[in-house]
Amino acid sequence: NLEKSFDQISQAMSFVAEKGVMPIVLGGDHSIGFPTIRGLAPNMDGNIGIIHFDRHVDTQETDLDERMHTTPWFHATNIKNAPAT
Repeated sequence: NLEKSFDQISQAMSFVAEKGVMPIVLGGDHSIGFPTIRGLAPNMDGNIGIIHFDRHVDTQETDLDERMHTTPWFHATNIKNAPAT
């Protein structure tokens, strides 16, 4: 269940951030970026920076009628303190 996985990832990132730790998240697939930022953002002062290595930018709103297929950074950068610029 994608939404349940997103919630679990976001909760884990929030838990880590509440302890004063800034995690470095490496690896995963298209479903990792958005819930990671969603969990960190409410616990951070100022903007969150994203360093993303991939062969494409993953910033489309939708692709192949799927919300997270090559689109995680579009959704993550719509979070208030995770802007695209």
